[in-house]
Amino acid sequence: MIVVYHAANSIEAHIIKSVLEQQNIIAYIFGEYLQGGVGEIPAIGLVTVNVSDNDYQNAKEIVDAWDAATPIEHSINHAHDDAFKNNTFKNNGFNNKSPIFT
Repeated sequence: MIVVYHAANSIEAHIIKSVLEQQNIIAYIFGEYLQGGVGEIPAIGLVTVNVSDNDYQNAKEIVDAWDAATPIEHSINHAHDDAFKNNTFKNNGFNNKSPIFT
């Protein structure tokens, strides 16, 4: 077993595991339950996603591609900013960055 990814938390680890399994690579999460034992101290580097030695190269390429992808938040914020530049949303006086209350 080789560590292919150091996750920030167990949710991120499960996302990576799912992405790998969609490509028929069996992945295991280690350290997932250590987060609870740490308490309020940040549990960085405790959760890892691991694959077999034979799958490491393919898994690393997949994880690197996932890491390099544009985060969804960036895309949403960019679209949101474009909408305001084009006056798609009216200024509601409450929060001109919030289209929810228009």
